[in-house]
Amino acid sequence: MLVTALLLSLSAPRTPYHFSASFIECCSCKDVCVSEITGRDVGCHGFGAIRFKSGSFGGKSLAGTACAFAWDSGKWVRIYFDGPPSRRETAALFMRAVLKDWGTLESVHRAGVEISRASGGYVLKVDGGATAELKMKPIFGADRKTPVCHTNLSSPLHSSLNQGETQTATFSDMHPFNLEKTNGFFYMNCKMSGRL
Repeated sequence: MLVTALLLSLSAPRTPYHFSASFIECCSCKDVCVSEITGRDVGCHGFGAIRFKSGSFGGKSLAGTACAFAWDSGKWVRIYFDGPPSRRETAALFMRAVLKDWGTLESVHRAGVEISRASGGYVLKVDGGATAELKMKPIFGADRKTPVCHTNLSSPLHSSLNQGETQTATFSDMHPFNLEKTNGFFYMNCKMSGRL
């Protein structure tokens, strides 16, 4: 019976996706977080967001939508979705598929999600900052003008990430926490495709 269930799950058709998007994320790691780099769970917590410029999931458009997500690794996940009414449910379904192994899904609900540039860095606000707010600056490499970049990554959300530092981050929903001077990642031109 167990073998049959396993074979059925392995043969189940997976849903195709492709997109162009902006991505930003902070976590509690004091140094570079290896979870996004190696896939190894280091037990951190944090939040992030992705804004879809174009793309689709299962043939349904993601264009103009955005999703924020907060987690405590292996414990809980919360998803916030935004965008045109006809498309935002697709974005929420996509994020549910991406984050299914991150922890118990506690909630998926509508909220404003904004990613913007500010003072040489980036700002993420969920519900105008009432639910979450992140301020991040890039970490520059040897030329002092190009952010350090991690490439050839295996996440369905990004194959490259620029290294950042979380200046401040506040999450205020259900499991509140604050971060300061911790790990951060961003990539404003993600182009991805695959199946989930």
